Amino acid sequence: MLVKHIALVVLSTFLILKTCEVLAGPVNVPLSATGGVRNDYETPNSGITVLVNIFKSWDGALNRRDRDKHIGAVIYALENAEDGQIVEWYNSGEETSGKIKPLMTWMVQGGHCRKLVSLIKKGEHEREYEEVGCRTIDSQFWTFSRR
Repeated sequence: MLVKHIALVVLSTFLILKTCEVLAGPVNVPLSATGGVRNDYETPNSGITVLVNIFKSWDGALNRRDRDKHIGAVIYALENAEDGQIVEWYNSGEETSGKIKPLMTWMVQGGHCRKLVSLIKKGEHEREYEEVGCRTIDSQFWTFSRR
């Protein structure tokens, strides 16, 4: 019972901190910049598995420098790369890297959207994301969604 209580407190604290981080950060951030590289989570059926999942989330998250590099590469790819062209970033000190490839571009009312795929590596883990970035003529920001 004590382990479940501790796990619940730790999980609650983690979620509150993550929510504060998201609310304090930029509004229009690529989804791939916040999801991390781990996707091997356990079914949370005990306090121990909840703690294991919290560790995996922490272990797979990009640090601020890597997240900024990834966001910069995504924005560069959206604004400058041709469909199919790969934009890459590296951080050899952290053993992290990313590749972003716009797949297709289409016009929308007053702007355009681009579908892109991102591959992020951190150590021995990697994760692929597919998302869409859209920008209208009167907006200075890209907005992102999974499609």
